[in-house]
Amino acid sequence: MDTKLYKQIVKDISDKIISGELKPGSRLPSENELMDIYNASKSTIEKSMMILAHEGYILTIPRKGNYITRPALDHFSLHYREDELLSSMFAGLNDFDFSITPVGSKRQSLVINKTFDIDKKNICYATKQYFFENANDFQLNKNQLLTKTDLDILLLFNKPLELQKQITLVADFCPEKVAEKIDVAPQSAVFFIEILFTHRKTLTEVAQFKTYFNPHYLHLNFST
Repeated sequence: MDTKLYKQIVKDISDKIISGELKPGSRLPSENELMDIYNASKSTIEKSMMILAHEGYILTIPRKGNYITRPALDHFSLHYREDELLSSMFAGLNDFDFSITPVGSKRQSLVINKTFDIDKKNICYATKQYFFENANDFQLNKNQLLTKTDLDILLLFNKPLELQKQITLVADFCPEKVAEKIDVAPQSAVFFIEILFTHRKTLTEVAQFKTYFNPHYLHLNFST
C-alpha cells in the first residue's frame, strides 16, 4: 500500500468537507469510483475511508456507502495526527518499549511507550494503551509494532465502525516519570494531547493515547 497516497486522499477529501465543497448528508463516490479518481488500490481506498470515519468526516453505512457528516464544531476544531506532527518536526524515535498486563479478570492491556528527540534532545513522550480480551490473538513482536500505525493496532482487536474518538488538549503539571523523559523539571507546566477511543454502543474504553511535549520545542499561543 502507498502510505503517502492514502494520506493525500484523506487530506483531499477532508479539505473539501471543511471548505464546504462536499456538503453534510451527501454521498461520496463508491469505492470503485474512488479507485479510478485517485488511481489507488482497493486497500488504499478502504484505509482512507476508515481514517475519515475515525476523524468524524464521514459515516459508513454498510451496503449503502460513505456519507459526509456534519462537523461537531461549527466555528473551530483541533485537527491532530501524531505521525504528521512528529514527522514535520523531523523527530527521531529515541526510545521504545511495550508490555502486556492484565486489567481485571478478563481484559488485557497492551502499553506502548515512545520517546522522540531532535539532535538527541527529547521533545515528547507518548504512552499508548490498548485494551483487548483475548491475549491468545496477540502475536506481534517489537519490530512489528514499530512498523504498524495506531489504526493498524486498533483494528487488530476492533471493527472500525464500532469505534468513536475524542481528542482533548490538556494543560497540567508534568508527572515525575514523564518529566524525566522530556527533560523538564518535575511539576513543570506542560501540555499534552489525549486521544480516547471508546466502543460506540457499550462506551467501553478501547484505547487511550497521551503525548506530552517539552515546552521548549512546542507551545501554544491563544488569542481572542
